[in-house]
Amino acid sequence: IVLTLKLSGDLQGTALEAARGQLTGDQWLQDLEGSNTFELDNDGVLHLPGVASIPLAGLTVKEAARRIVAEDVLEMFVATVTYLPLERSGRGALEPFGYLVFKGRAAASFQPATDMPVPQDYVVGPGDVVSIQLFGNVNAQYELSVNRDGAINLPEIGPISVAGLEFSEMKEVVESRIAEQMIGVRTSITMGALLSIRVFVLGDVNRPGSYSVSSLSTVTNAMFLAGGVAPGGTLRNLQIKRNGRIAQRIDGYDLMLRGDTSDDIRLQPGDVIFVPPVGPQVGVAGEVKRPAIYEIHGEKSVSELIELAGGVMSSAFS
Repeated sequence: IVLTLKLSGDLQGTALEAARGQLTGDQWLQDLEGSNTFELDNDGVLHLPGVASIPLAGLTVKEAARRIVAEDVLEMFVATVTYLPLERSGRGALEPFGYLVFKGRAAASFQPATDMPVPQDYVVGPGDVVSIQLFGNVNAQYELSVNRDGAINLPEIGPISVAGLEFSEMKEVVESRIAEQMIGVRTSITMGALLSIRVFVLGDVNRPGSYSVSSLSTVTNAMFLAGGVAPGGTLRNLQIKRNGRIAQRIDGYDLMLRGDTSDDIRLQPGDVIFVPPVGPQVGVAGEVKRPAIYEIHGEKSVSELIELAGGVMSSAFS
């Protein structure tokens, strides 16, 4: 509670002077005057320094104020009592599970690493740079950008169409052309600078919009940039739409509870990450390891819900 004590306006003349004198002479009374915050004990008893314990359980704020100044040493005061809000408990204290995972992070910290080896299934596109080293009868180094037509122009050979090919396929095509037209020349082919792609993150997210990301970015990279799923959105049915069709669905609980990133696919230009509204929810409280509100997506039994909450604690009555 917040207890505010001030000298009673009913005190006049000698009584008022005596009250002021008592305040001046007793430091603990001076400390009580004004507004102070106190916590009742488990039995609802208020313990004031210099004053006997005062039971307040079951009283309204007005009744509590009158009870406090009924103490002889406090009769010179007028009291005002304000109850502070209590912490929520039970169902009301539960928070939805998982929504803080993508939220409140520095977006730059979740960009994919650009110095990692390019995956063999990386799809080459306009704007990428292909690094080609020739050695043998000819020694040369080329950094060739994929143009808008999807080709690289290799000196002495000409344009080679590479857009839309996976990295491993592109290497085979280029190596084959060089072997056919440049006898005694061997090659080493890697990717240089990679293009940036534009994707859309829409639906129930905290910062919906269009984002420019690295071509190595996955769905979770884009979700971090968009501030994560909003409280009204689903975590269990994230949709990746490509060319108007759903290319992948992601259950965020697989990532958060099992560390499974198998569905976290790499994004392609124009992809749309769409977050539908949240599905049915169930609160799991009490002696479980992760009390929270969980979105159900195929779970049909109590045991499955308890498993979502991390299982029961050793103190649980099973």
